[in-house]
Amino acid sequence: MQAPAQAQVPQQTLAEWLAQQPWPPSWELPGANSRQKTPSQKETHEYIHFHRVERKDELDFLSSNRTEVDQLLARTDIVPRIAALWDAALQEQSPYRWEAELQSHLVSLWKALNFGLPPDDNAYPERIRNAPWRQRRVVGGYRSKVTGIGFDIAACLQTAPRGGDPAPSDTVYLLVEVKTESAMLAKFEDLERRIDANTMPQRKLPDLNEADQMLVQCFTQAKVAECEVVVLMGHNSVYLLQAVESELFVQGPYYRYPDLGQPAFTPLYAMRVLASAYFHRAYVLRTAELRIPPIPSTPAIPSSPLAATLTRLLHALRHVWDEVRLATCPRIHVRYPNGRVVTYDRNEPALTGPAVSSPLFPVIQWLGRHLFRTVTLNVTECLNGGELATAWRGTVGATSVVIKTDLMFIDDWTEREVIKEWDRLTLALPSDARVASALPIPAYYGLFGEARASIILMSDCGEPIDDFPDMAERLRDAQREAIAALENAGVEVHDVAGRNTVFDRTRVRIIDFV
Repeated sequence: MQAPAQAQVPQQTLAEWLAQQPWPPSWELPGANSRQKTPSQKETHEYIHFHRVERKDELDFLSSNRTEVDQLLARTDIVPRIAALWDAALQEQSPYRWEAELQSHLVSLWKALNFGLPPDDNAYPERIRNAPWRQRRVVGGYRSKVTGIGFDIAACLQTAPRGGDPAPSDTVYLLVEVKTESAMLAKFEDLERRIDANTMPQRKLPDLNEADQMLVQCFTQAKVAECEVVVLMGHNSVYLLQAVESELFVQGPYYRYPDLGQPAFTPLYAMRVLASAYFHRAYVLRTAELRIPPIPSTPAIPSSPLAATLTRLLHALRHVWDEVRLATCPRIHVRYPNGRVVTYDRNEPALTGPAVSSPLFPVIQWLGRHLFRTVTLNVTECLNGGELATAWRGTVGATSVVIKTDLMFIDDWTEREVIKEWDRLTLALPSDARVASALPIPAYYGLFGEARASIILMSDCGEPIDDFPDMAERLRDAQREAIAALENAGVEVHDVAGRNTVFDRTRVRIIDFV
């Protein structure tokens, strides 16, 4: 006799599974910091455009994407994608004293939720969906090469910055600003009063109370990253923010560990926030593309061999001219994408490069100081960020360059990381400029500084070799040869990660090696 067929147990939907999940325990140790950081120059600039703050029962990005989010939460195939990461996060005990410790724990939770986003959706424009290489990731502390400003956490649809692909800064859909719970509680009353008042005070930013400065910080992050949605949270208190033009809309507070009568910020609701932000960013990118008219291609103009030769000669002369200016100028104006201009004075001479390796460099240097009083650098994009410094790409004349600058919004005692790196460079590189310039490294044009930060000015050596998967084997061989050349010259390479080996389609070079 045939055994009766067993009834199939229905699989849980994502919503049902998340509704059963608790937050792992988290608590604050005595002595946690409760102070707001010193306002940055970026915040001072954006504060001019920040006029209103308003509480809403539900933010627009949540209400306008409810259909897509409900469909996602009704799926059953996504649950296994989250479960393993979530279970691992639940095993963590998370006492903390510093924001960085709390952030590290929260990153693992947001990372697990981020895996719940659909792997096969068509929400984003084709140029992003069909990028040669992409992955969604949570960037904690902004230690990756992702383009943009360094925030605590950014959930990103990351694409390869090549050719016509979108810059990753275009695809950040959620920012999370982490504070200690002591900091959230210390600012709570002033924060609530400001939200109820609706308008931002028009005083100098340093004169505002810390709650107002915290709102300016969140508004600035949203504007600079071109990402409307920000989650402001301690280990318990949570506010949802949406920056639209000159206004910051607020929903909350919620609580991860609510007392009786307090609204709860559950893992299920956190998933709804994350998914809503994801679909909202997709909508913004789709509608932006509809508003951008196509640029007609310029017809090619036939050129004679003489004209081509003269063009190449002119290009070479421009490059030499720019090299001399970069290696000798006493001052540099850096114009950032948000319109801010910072003037940096030269603190240290150039270390490497074609001009430095010339036997006539002392004469060139003397002439440069008198001919090139100031050079203007136009920043075009942010390349990456770490805990203490950020790299930017820009142009001087026809030459592409990179600057590494201190983060101007961090505490004073950590603001000179760039100077420390320059000191390590001067100790590591051979004393003979011709030998150092022949190594597979950038041309280091000098160390410059101003009142609050310093910059290292260097040549642009291209993109990380990881961005060229079709040439992976050849580039790895070139990487090994470059590292061997440095070690043979007595230079120890401390980080051989792919992100620190770059390729400009002609030569592989090593960066960030000290």
